[in-house]
Amino acid sequence: MKKSSKPLVSVVCTAYNHEKYIRHALNGFVTQETNFPFEVLVHDDASTDGTADIIREYESKFPNIIKPIYQTENQYSKKIKILKTFVYPKVQGKYIAICEGDDFWIDKNKLQKQVDYLENHSDCSFTFHPVHIVVNEKSNKNTRYWDKELDFDAEKIIAVTGGGYGIAVPTVSMCFKTDIALNFPKFREIAPVGDLPLQILLSLNGFAHYFPDIMACYRQGHEGSWTAKRENNKEFDAKNCVNVIKMFTELNRYTEGKYQKVISHRIFAYMQGLRKLGMLQIDPVIYKIYADLEQDIRKYQESLVDNIVAKLADY
Repeated sequence: MKKSSKPLVSVVCTAYNHEKYIRHALNGFVTQETNFPFEVLVHDDASTDGTADIIREYESKFPNIIKPIYQTENQYSKKIKILKTFVYPKVQGKYIAICEGDDFWIDKNKLQKQVDYLENHSDCSFTFHPVHIVVNEKSNKNTRYWDKELDFDAEKIIAVTGGGYGIAVPTVSMCFKTDIALNFPKFREIAPVGDLPLQILLSLNGFAHYFPDIMACYRQGHEGSWTAKRENNKEFDAKNCVNVIKMFTELNRYTEGKYQKVISHRIFAYMQGLRKLGMLQIDPVIYKIYADLEQDIRKYQESLVDNIVAKLADY
């Protein structure tokens, strides 16, 4: 890494009780090979294990790179938006890369590759790539849905983020423009998650570029993770679905209906998710809309079935 007073990239890492994992994340940062300076803003949310001690160890070894933010009280439990409140105000880089404390990078050229593309394509708002999915320290699958470099406009990003493709845009893979990320329109403010509205916001302000190279690992299912919370708490998962529906509804207002068709499909997918959970009744408005939709769908299916005999007339 070239020495300079101001970093080109700010790596953002949030950690809480990640003692088992944080060393992997920090190693992935400090081994990056770049021709530009970068900083790593590590936010520890008052961990009760040894996470902060490990961060201090790396802070001592790499003082020009590791820039910690230590909390004495847990902020997440107070429903405070950690990135917006504590981390983003300290960002110095033109670009931001994200890696949570339980995920990690495995390609030493990851930052260089993504930043080179952003620097050479001013209309690109963010880059991303596939990752290995790690469960119980083993990886049996990845998110490599496409095997060549691709560009995605806003409509495509809305269609694939967190949808039928699963984790199409892994947060740990993203590198994006700082100036866009510092905006918080209402659809982003009310979202129950941070990555989905961020990806959409970025795509509304430029195209996204996909690299097919697997350059990071995303851990799933361990205690305290988002996936574990959803899998182990049906009501938590249902409320998340409802709030994502509200986010998409607000997004449609924000974009003045420009992406109404794809947004409607995304909302319907989350309604189906509620139905599978047996939790449609958690929101009366959503329940009524879905019930009406199912009735219309059944009528349409019946009308198609009614014509089968006619289609078989010459069989």
